[in-house]
Amino acid sequence: MLRGKLIGIDSSLKKIKDNYNIATQEIDAEMAAISESIITTSKQLLPAQYGQLRSSLRVKKNKDFAYTLGSNLYYAPYVEFGTGPFAKKYVPTLEKDWQDYAITFKKTIPGDSMQHPYLYPSFRSWSIILINNIKAIIKKYEG
Repeated sequence: MLRGKLIGIDSSLKKIKDNYNIATQEIDAEMAAISESIITTSKQLLPAQYGQLRSSLRVKKNKDFAYTLGSNLYYAPYVEFGTGPFAKKYVPTLEKDWQDYAITFKKTIPGDSMQHPYLYPSFRSWSIILINNIKAIIKKYEG
């Protein structure tokens, strides 16, 4: 599964004090909504031939502010990161934590021709919206 991090949220939340509980609930709800949007966009990015992968994409809430997004299908990371020359070219363009995750799936797949990134592009586009929405929530409650 893939993870993204929000850095600096704890110190900002401490400023909220009186409205801490409601602000954290709103932020967690926003994270849940954006996680679902990431999955929806990911499904739209996958070609029709990956119907089983599309239907397997899920969001799982681990705890407040912690969501796991992805699929339990063994080939999902190979579609995401590519195989062979595709992976060799694509993976270095990813953020470090995504590269580290992708490398755990490095092996030769017959044909070496698979690649249709879906989760990372969705995560990147929606994470910008998430950060801006969280900033707006914090600003609303800062005294």
